[in-house]
Amino acid sequence: MFPTFASLAGSELPSDRQYDGIDLTDILLGKNITGHSWLFHPNSGAGQPSWALNALRIGQYKIFYQTAPASDCSGPKGKVQQHDPPLIFDLFTDQEEGEPLGPSHPMYKELVQTAATLSSEMADSIAHDKTSTANYKSDKSASPCCDSQHVCCRCDG
Repeated sequence: MFPTFASLAGSELPSDRQYDGIDLTDILLGKNITGHSWLFHPNSGAGQPSWALNALRIGQYKIFYQTAPASDCSGPKGKVQQHDPPLIFDLFTDQEEGEPLGPSHPMYKELVQTAATLSSEMADSIAHDKTSTANYKSDKSASPCCDSQHVCCRCDG
């Protein structure tokens, strides 16, 4: 959302880094209806680290690497399942995601390869991102707070 907020505010983003997001101003203003041609769905923390890839949307297709059961107040109802090969659904013909495409489907192999390429590019982008190196434990001037009970705290308090 950051690129969109910057655009709406009339600000230009520095060009020496990548941003996690795209400018959606034209979509919000009704000038365009197309955003990303792909979208990552990171894991919610069920069964794998929260940074692991859960699913990936590429155009009309959704690719699942893991599925997790629904939860209610008592917790999850079942086990997390890993999918290798992944489950692939054509959302134009199967909005309920009930019948995955089989490996013999004409698009299956291409989608798996495209997903691997996009995942690799995303991992490389994250690895080479110019992220903050502030040490909130030792540099108190960079610390937004030092209350370990606070939801936003980044220090041991």
